[in-house]
Amino acid sequence: MGFVSQQRIVYRSTTSRVLAVVIFVGAAAGMLAAVLAEGLPGALTLAPLLALIAGFGWAAYWRPAVVVHEHGVDLVQVLSTLQVPWESIQSVDTRWALTLQTPRGNHAAWAAPAPSRYGLYRVSKDENRTLAEGAYLDGTIRLGDALSSDSGQAAEIVRRTWQAWRDDVDAGERARRDATERRHWHTATIAVGAVLAVLAALPLLLG
Repeated sequence: MGFVSQQRIVYRSTTSRVLAVVIFVGAAAGMLAAVLAEGLPGALTLAPLLALIAGFGWAAYWRPAVVVHEHGVDLVQVLSTLQVPWESIQSVDTRWALTLQTPRGNHAAWAAPAPSRYGLYRVSKDENRTLAEGAYLDGTIRLGDALSSDSGQAAEIVRRTWQAWRDDVDAGERARRDATERRHWHTATIAVGAVLAVLAALPLLLG
């Protein structure tokens, strides 16, 4: 019987989403201020720039995610989504961010950065005694593996599901599966961003 993940798990950073909301509110406040100061016609010249800023907040801080499912892990990044099958993963690292190490290279998750060294105070020994296999190095854990961090939370989800997959799928079945990583570009995001960038630059170029 093939491996079936119990559920599709989507991990997103709460901190990043809060930052995205701040950017959205800032862009909306900028538009309101422009309308009050210049009137609607004048404010429309700033609309592409403010929309570009809001779009950046959405693409960089709201949408990115780590999606764990029965076939592997999808890393939803700013401009693309990388699909990494379980067969490709060799190890899971958290030095700088949740990073999936594969034969083709290392793939860091934009949605799960590791904390800075100033976050050491957040690591709890009791909290981190039962982490998944692979989180410990000589009996200790890296700061990026702490469950209070984005990288640690995402790594725990990936490691536990990966371990369940390895326990359930034998070596022969793994060898027969497609282990190719696939990248899908967010073409709509790139196109809309490019158009807004051009429109935002026009007043400067024509002025």
